[in-house]
Amino acid sequence: MSRAAVVVNPTKLDDQETFRKSVRRVMDDHVWDEPLWLETTPEDPGRGQAESAVSARVDLVVACGGGTVTACAEGVAGTGVPLAIIPMGTGNLLPATWARRWAWTRRSRSRSAACSSRLTRAG
Repeated sequence: MSRAAVVVNPTKLDDQETFRKSVRRVMDDHVWDEPLWLETTPEDPGRGQAESAVSARVDLVVACGGGTVTACAEGVAGTGVPLAIIPMGTGNLLPATWARRWAWTRRSRSRSAACSSRLTRAG
């Protein structure tokens, strides 16, 4: 079976037990082993934990939270170990930002295609 490491900032959790149960339920649903749980500290917001997870030969690092995501990305960069994100805290801005950017890009492409189409017909 596959194993993930979950890197979480414990100060961002209102109910740590419920959070762990929820993550574990998803892991069970996808036939993954019990995850390796790693907590951030004020001194290390996630990079060291992600590096430890890679050293432990996990198949996936799951970053929970805003600053934790950035730190974990630094920790797994170049290792081939994928990074998953559970938005928490300021990390909730990440999906919203991507959604807005995607919508803007899609509108821009539509406008460009319409403009190109008009220029082609005019020529």
